[in-house]
Amino acid sequence: MNRVYTMGTVLTESERHEIAGRARTLAERLDGPANSAGSPPPIDPTEIFDEWKHLFPDDESFRARLAHDGFTETAVREQIAATHWPETEPLPDWVDTLSDLVQHVGTCTKITRKSVSTPDQTPFGELLTAIASFACDQLSQTVVSMAAVSSMERQLVDRLRSLCVRVLYVEFKSFVEVHDPELAATNPAAVSEPSTEYYEQFIEAMLGQGFKNLCLEYPVLARQLTTLLDNWQSAVEELCRRLQTDREALRQRFGIEGSVTDLNPLTTDTHAGGRVPVQVSFEDGSVVYKPRPLDGEVTFYTILNRLDEYLPTPRFETPSLLPRDGYGWMELVEYRDLPDESAADRYYERAGSLLCLAYVLNFTDCHYENLLVDGATPTVVDGETIFHPHVESDAKPFETEASAAVDRSVLLSVMLPFSVGDPREAHGRRFADKVAGLGSDSEETALPNQSRPTIEAVNTDVMAVDMEAVTVDPYTNTPSVSGVDHPPSDHVDALVGGFEEAYETIHELHETGRFLNDVADPELVAGGNTRLLYRSTGRYASILRSAAARNSLRDGARLTVEYERLAVPFFDGTVETDRLWSLYDSERRALRDLDIPRFASRTDQRALFYRDEQLDVVADKTGYEFVRQRLDGMSETDRRRQTWLIRQALGESMTAGCTPRS
Repeated sequence: MNRVYTMGTVLTESERHEIAGRARTLAERLDGPANSAGSPPPIDPTEIFDEWKHLFPDDESFRARLAHDGFTETAVREQIAATHWPETEPLPDWVDTLSDLVQHVGTCTKITRKSVSTPDQTPFGELLTAIASFACDQLSQTVVSMAAVSSMERQLVDRLRSLCVRVLYVEFKSFVEVHDPELAATNPAAVSEPSTEYYEQFIEAMLGQGFKNLCLEYPVLARQLTTLLDNWQSAVEELCRRLQTDREALRQRFGIEGSVTDLNPLTTDTHAGGRVPVQVSFEDGSVVYKPRPLDGEVTFYTILNRLDEYLPTPRFETPSLLPRDGYGWMELVEYRDLPDESAADRYYERAGSLLCLAYVLNFTDCHYENLLVDGATPTVVDGETIFHPHVESDAKPFETEASAAVDRSVLLSVMLPFSVGDPREAHGRRFADKVAGLGSDSEETALPNQSRPTIEAVNTDVMAVDMEAVTVDPYTNTPSVSGVDHPPSDHVDALVGGFEEAYETIHELHETGRFLNDVADPELVAGGNTRLLYRSTGRYASILRSAAARNSLRDGARLTVEYERLAVPFFDGTVETDRLWSLYDSERRALRDLDIPRFASRTDQRALFYRDEQLDVVADKTGYEFVRQRLDGMSETDRRRQTWLIRQALGESMTAGCTPRS
């Protein structure tokens, strides 16, 4: 389509250099090529420098941070103040994408905006759908209808909302205050039918020159918008290509029939350029698409099925899988109530067996989203951390003593409500209490000390921002019957019984040489993909939320301060060695792309990878080596220690005489 653009929506060459320069993080400027002096920075450089410095416990630790990367205070202050992209360097490609986006928004019609599926009551929805339509319009011919992409569109708009809402709210309130200061200060609760006059004027302005001005004021936001849109488009097209390639195999494996009716993203946490698991629904049947290798799931369920032959506990039902090169498909598993009250103990016997297998196979990250209640069977739906590569406690960003204890125990699986926490957090409550794989309460619950902005009186002249708690909804991992929950604390004996049965079975199989030869044989395990969890997803998500604040989106140097929160543990005594320091560089790259960092490895290799690029650091032990050591260390003493921890984690009171000897 040929469009006519007004000069008001065209970025000049000087504006392009200013946006590109200010959008760069401080690390990018210091690593070179350096920014050149330009317009005065929007935030006082001394303020940014001091905010960064005050993240660290004292001057000495901050100086150590600068020295670690060869930075000097003079160079840092100079680059914080430098706002212009170096004239001798070509501009990055995203600036051209931004120019096209600015022009698109300036000419986007109401019909184009209405073609994008948008969640109800989306703040500033007209502008966000105009931005989203830029990516939607560029989708190449797909094998699915645009109606089937509507859930992906809603996810895109929702991610745009999370990124933009605080900035847009500030700009809107400033707009209203210029015209009507009294109205700008009005409490929404005091107005029964608020007007929308100024809101409509604001949106009209934004759909013209206003969006360009927004990008000039918030260059980091502008850069992240282009990244988000490009990644979304690429991820949707990739999924559609794989659907087309695998259509017949999907029919044969999962029995799906008919056209694709919906592509529903299953999480808001993206990896590797905006990729997420997606529930693909057909006219008859559904499957789950995973944009990563299925080695973990294949290995875990093969071992579980083989182990089932030896276990006296009730047999497991396991989902079907279709692995492909670099991605795969999985049978859809959905929550089902326990069949009846008597099934609760059977459920927890199986859960105890799963917990033991997770312990033996160094399987982490079995949190509430990765373990579902499927009738009387606990079902793991994400197996990517099986044979987790081992990192010694002195290199982890946690308190060393607590981390070392968890590494040697069932607690590492995250199936039980326990966490080492974060020593830098003031609150005493534990994140994993709320997100353990074995759910205790099906009611939606708030996470401790985590919040996000929400808008009241949406899209009216009196709308206001408030902070609401970040919540989790653990109903899918909490077994229930007719609305009555059956928490693990009510079935401790069944859980421990299942654990002990599996422990004794695996121990005997290993003692006779059959576990690593017949159950988890080398042909099955060798070279399998696994994932290193260096920090919690919750920690990364918290950084992404704080990075969407106004000042972080105005200047890449201020954005750097948010990322540097991840560097602090290396200099405040929490991390005792810096041998994994270079992971931080990959973490920053992922967060710049609005992704949760994902580090990959192999079950029998120490090498670590980020987006298929081998890093210059390695794990301390391969996952396979660590599992062999765990198997060799199985004993009556270890079994008692683990069962004691299970009971303690579930709140069962124990006498001093019951405490296991180390």
